[in-house]
Amino acid sequence: MLDQHLQDLDRLIAERKLQEAVAWGEQLCRDHADCLPAHLSLSEAYRQQGRFQAAIEHAASAYDLNPDDEFARAQYARTLIPFADHQQIMLLLEQQRQHVKPNEWAEDMMAVAAASIDEWQLALFFYERLLKNQPKMLNALYMRGVALSVLGRRSEAIAAFRLLLDWYPDYGRAWWSLADLDPDAVDEKKVIDLLRGASLADTEKVYLWQVLGQLQQSKAAYTDAFLSWENANKIRRLMQPYHRDRWEKLVSALLDNAQQFASTGADAYAGHGNDASGNAEESPIFIVGLPRSGSTLVEQMISNSGAVQALGELRDIEVLLQRALGIDPLPLPFDVPSLAMLSATSGGFAESYINRARSRCPGGSFSDKNPYNFLFLDIVLRAFKNARVIHVYKHPLDACLGAFKHQFAASATWSYSLPEIAHFYGLYHRVMCTWQRLYPGRICHVSYEALMQNTEQESRRLFEYCDLQWSEQVMDLKSRSRAVLSASANQVREGVHSRALFAHKNFEVQLQPFSQALLGKGLQPDSIWPFEVQHD
Repeated sequence: MLDQHLQDLDRLIAERKLQEAVAWGEQLCRDHADCLPAHLSLSEAYRQQGRFQAAIEHAASAYDLNPDDEFARAQYARTLIPFADHQQIMLLLEQQRQHVKPNEWAEDMMAVAAASIDEWQLALFFYERLLKNQPKMLNALYMRGVALSVLGRRSEAIAAFRLLLDWYPDYGRAWWSLADLDPDAVDEKKVIDLLRGASLADTEKVYLWQVLGQLQQSKAAYTDAFLSWENANKIRRLMQPYHRDRWEKLVSALLDNAQQFASTGADAYAGHGNDASGNAEESPIFIVGLPRSGSTLVEQMISNSGAVQALGELRDIEVLLQRALGIDPLPLPFDVPSLAMLSATSGGFAESYINRARSRCPGGSFSDKNPYNFLFLDIVLRAFKNARVIHVYKHPLDACLGAFKHQFAASATWSYSLPEIAHFYGLYHRVMCTWQRLYPGRICHVSYEALMQNTEQESRRLFEYCDLQWSEQVMDLKSRSRAVLSASANQVREGVHSRALFAHKNFEVQLQPFSQALLGKGLQPDSIWPFEVQHD
């Protein structure tokens, strides 16, 4: 009878009747508390509903019943992904690595979990082990190439994507990744022929249009390039619309909360400055700004000092905030009641953040370059009185162009049209100007253009702010072989150069809607920040 009930539960999940599945699964778990499959299936029903905390609880129950069960381990890791729980996921990954004959599904889930926390060496291990038994497994082939690329093994990554395209020639994402590594390896005629195919899925067309635009830009065919990127973004907008009202609500809640703290004179989120663990005394380095504005370059320069470990784009600040608010971790923008935040972040925030970071970096200084942390700088600067915050910004038109022509791994729905980029840019400008007013002198603003044109002078200023010792090696990015955890990884490995400066000048006509939108907000596209560094 139990077996039949479990089959019924799995059928409801497969049919996406999730409310019924949850009710059925909860009853099964009450009646059979030691039934591992019941907890696993209920965990999956909760996960598909977006109830991630409940999903974790039942996955953990299944794992506790039998830690050696591969499916329980994989489901537990899968449910931890939204929480970016590096420490617990790493324990499960190490356990999985010892498994001699892994199940294909479980191995795939563990590879996904490894990639989600930027443990790319482990992800590569799992994907290569999958490919031994399934050499043409599409996702494993692609993610193996991504892992090799992130790890700086460029020639192997190029070979991996070429092999994939031999077997799956219409897989747009592989063309896009190959073009990012080596545009000369891409056959433009082949890309055009694929785009003309009537049966090609929109999910593949997005990447192929992006590739075509990149190739056209390299030939100075700027009008054609912009049209190609526009074609890609038209598809994206249909798949993932931009919710400007939700972004406005989040920004207003964050700024209202900051103003309330400022008016009460509260010291800190981290136990009001009395964090017994001493975590409020730590000095993490936060690198923020719009995506594709130079934050990866700054991160790698700082890392070249040898005194700071680059941890990539951590999601810990937003995850901890949502956990403190008692809500499941959701992608930005999530709903936040203004008043709720005052109490939610009033204690232990610094300790929780540092504990999570120390899972990746047991000792010494580290940097977190999640660009969206610009939203949460009030929380950061109150939680850590010694935090260093580096705001990297580009000329607004270059920032717009960089976002418009890129396909982000994480959803950036604001980047799919010029008016929406302008709207998001307005929110970003409003937030950063507020932090500058509330925290004068605590944020180091770095112009990408100034950094490229006066690299030594600007990098020295940056290092002085971070209390780091400067040397000429900080500007040597080409010879470094470490993993670069960013969409800009391949570009930053080219080193410091000025080839891409003011790229918007080739697209001034096409970018007029963005310029006009900024003017409509009272912002001058060529002089937009109150702390602006003047460029030649």
